[in-house]
Amino acid sequence: YGAPGTGKTSFAKTLADQLGKKCYIIAQDTKERDRATSTPEFRFAALQICDAQVDPENSLIIVDEADEMLQGNCGFGGLPFFLGGLGTAKGDKGMLNDVLDRVKTPTVWITNTPAEALDESSRRRFDYAVEFRALDNRQRLMIWQNNVRAMQLDEYFSESMLEELALSYQISAGGIAQTLKNIAGIKPESSEVPQL
Repeated sequence: YGAPGTGKTSFAKTLADQLGKKCYIIAQDTKERDRATSTPEFRFAALQICDAQVDPENSLIIVDEADEMLQGNCGFGGLPFFLGGLGTAKGDKGMLNDVLDRVKTPTVWITNTPAEALDESSRRRFDYAVEFRALDNRQRLMIWQNNVRAMQLDEYFSESMLEELALSYQISAGGIAQTLKNIAGIKPESSEVPQL
């Protein structure tokens, strides 16, 4: 949990990779046309279906943007939770806890909501809670450096330029990556370009 753009999703994907697990993401769709697939009800069903279909020993499920799902007041409006036999009563945190108890595959839940804000009965069902705080200058510099190297943009950025960017712009890891991705998309083929 923690502030948006602090690297929570990237961390979870890297964790799956480092553990040698196949990663499945129950993402929140923010496109207007797919609002139905973003409801907590739909996402809980997707989580249960995913859990039933994958090998729990070799998989990791990531539930991204899970704030609404963990509030414990989802209506599950008429959606039959056929895998667990859950009913359709509204506002029952017990239903949330039942889903948390039934999932067999290791699951990383990503939320902006502090762990302390979750209901105690739900919170104790998690093995770990890791807080991702806003990035400091040193962390931003490392993210700039890593992304510049990964995107092969070294020739365009001096170390002093990266230090200045990290100090001057308090943006998230995602913002840094997106900025460099855009630059990589327009970089000239010739290396005879002055440094930015």
